[in-house]
Amino acid sequence: MLGPHGRLGAEGSEQAAAVMAIVARFNAISEGLATAPEHYAPIFERTDDGNVLAQPWCMGFLAAMQLRYAAWATLRDLTRMDYGGLLPPILLHCTDRAGRPLLGPVRPDPEAETLLRNAYHAIAIVVPAIREFWMPQRAQE
Repeated sequence: MLGPHGRLGAEGSEQAAAVMAIVARFNAISEGLATAPEHYAPIFERTDDGNVLAQPWCMGFLAAMQLRYAAWATLRDLTRMDYGGLLPPILLHCTDRAGRPLLGPVRPDPEAETLLRNAYHAIAIVVPAIREFWMPQRAQE
């Protein structure tokens, strides 16, 4: 999307339009999370028969986390009672570089499969909470 040497393309170019579209979407999400977090709803892909495919969205979230992975240590500590429950609904849909489930294999039983299939519902709840976790640090910066 960026021009040579990481520069934004000239005004009116496809690169500039793409970057501006991303910025506009980011700002809309940020504004929604600030003013009406209860209405937040991530946009997931769906199959032709309507099944939600949360993995692409979750892998994108993980890719963004990895830009500052060490900073996410508190939220990545799944044993913490205060923040440890925020990432599992997202990480349940993530895989490592070898394609293995990031949080380990799901038990091979119908109950576990149903949990995984429906875990995406919690993402709309945890994303505003994750934003709230980061707000004090963002305000300081």
